[in-house]
Amino acid sequence: MTNPHLEAGIPRKSFLRYLLAGAAALAPFKTARAQSPRPKIAMTPSPIQTSRPTKIMAIRHAEKPVGQFTGIDEFGNPDPTSLTPQGWQRAGALIPLFSSSFGALPTPAHLFAPNVDLSATSHRPFQTITPLAAALGLTINAIPGGVTPGQYVYSDYAQMVSDVLTCPGDVLISWEHELIPNIANIILGSTTVPQTWPDARFDMVWIFDLNPATGAYTFNQAPQLLLQGDLPMPIS
Repeated sequence: MTNPHLEAGIPRKSFLRYLLAGAAALAPFKTARAQSPRPKIAMTPSPIQTSRPTKIMAIRHAEKPVGQFTGIDEFGNPDPTSLTPQGWQRAGALIPLFSSSFGALPTPAHLFAPNVDLSATSHRPFQTITPLAAALGLTINAIPGGVTPGQYVYSDYAQMVSDVLTCPGDVLISWEHELIPNIANIILGSTTVPQTWPDARFDMVWIFDLNPATGAYTFNQAPQLLLQGDLPMPIS
């Protein structure tokens, strides 16, 4: 799926402004939500804490350059480390997915992703939630009590999860797909989730719900169903 405005050549203006406007227009028409080696990780669930997130949601970054589909940065410039036009469409469509009052997914109070400045090989996870952050007025990687946002490269997922677990309310993580199973393993304290995220899937949300009685998290999946070709079946 391509963006005809990009093909025609958009003047250099804020690409994010265009995306936010597109997401607002999308909301009324939104349909019902119808391997790299992994390091050893401790499988001991964290103790119960009243400040822990009630729900943690994890998504893979949106579509990346493949073949003839090039990446485009937020200013409309070609960039192989950025999302494709379709990826930016998905990023904009995440706004109604996570900010509507009638949907199954809650509005996150905290957003986490590898920082653009530290992730020179790919800006895509950060870009994927940048429109949502702008719409919600949130700072990505803001930590409760922190003076400045957290700083993460892809391999800092364990530290990121540690910071996430200090955030009350609902949290959304955008990360590299090969490492999302590792993130899930730490949250759950087990390896019960699928240990491979398929290369072709950009359309799933992994959900971790806190059981306040035990302090443990349970796992579920929800399809995004935002763009043509999105699949309803979970990752297995």
